[in-house]
Amino acid sequence: RWLDADIHGGAPAIDVLEEPCSLLVPYTDPYSIPGYDVREKKHYISAYDVKSKLAWGDAASMIWAMKGAITIIVNSDSVIFQDLSVTILRNVLPSKDPRRRLRPRVPPDRTLVCNHLRNSLDHGDELVRRDTLRFLCRLRDARLIEPVVASTSSAAVCCFCRLRKDDGGKLVPDALDVVERALGAERDAAALRNAFFTLHSFAQPRAAAYVLDNAGRVASEWPRLLQMLAVDTARRYGRYERKHVDILMSLLSHPSTCNVVVYECANTLAWISSEPTAVRAAANAYCKLLSSSSVQSDDAVRLIVQSRTACTNSASRTVMP
Repeated sequence: RWLDADIHGGAPAIDVLEEPCSLLVPYTDPYSIPGYDVREKKHYISAYDVKSKLAWGDAASMIWAMKGAITIIVNSDSVIFQDLSVTILRNVLPSKDPRRRLRPRVPPDRTLVCNHLRNSLDHGDELVRRDTLRFLCRLRDARLIEPVVASTSSAAVCCFCRLRKDDGGKLVPDALDVVERALGAERDAAALRNAFFTLHSFAQPRAAAYVLDNAGRVASEWPRLLQMLAVDTARRYGRYERKHVDILMSLLSHPSTCNVVVYECANTLAWISSEPTAVRAAANAYCKLLSSSSVQSDDAVRLIVQSRTACTNSASRTVMP
């Protein structure tokens, strides 16, 4: 801050740099302040003093160190806070002092694990967040998952394709809504496949409704992995909803549909519908597959397609004389 010349002394302007303090912690008793020198009115407390008192001090020293830790944490950055928090969890929680009333008692090792997981989920490196999410997918203890739910949700926004939780549904009641939002915003094919598979596993009616709402985009915009899941959804609900049959027909007629999706569409169409149009579309798809170069080069695949064509022909004699 620039100051004008002193009116009384005529001093020149001085460039003074002031750092803002967001919170001031007052003390009524100066003698109770850790590291406070009454004669010089200065503080000499440091993070090293707090850590040493917490690690090797008695109950009175730990109380003194905790007061100093609160002062340092309030007026310091997050790096010092993380360093001191680990020391506090490691040394204060196991203390048997009756003044530490903690009910129910949380094991210190569990608290340390949750604190480390939370720090890893808030890490700036995406690789660290991704590996932490992969580790969380293997956990089944709700007591470890619940403290890091908020950090997991924020980290999953950037690494959603790595997240697939199949336990602890009560901890994240809006998980399906998060999945649907990710389906609309995600562009990665593997992430879309995992998100739709999660929705299909936990709420099949919502997955079927999502396919019907995006029926016009399935053949032209959806990636191959997502098209396969749409075909599987049509296999389950195609007998009850005509629109699923239309989706399969559009996949068969679209020029960019790959051979794997065409084969699965033809099988599903011949199984869920006995209409002449659907049966002929499935038979035409088998014939196109037999004439393609990729099927002609593989004898096993060609035999499989020929077998499916013969089965369709024998099951629909009236349609395919």
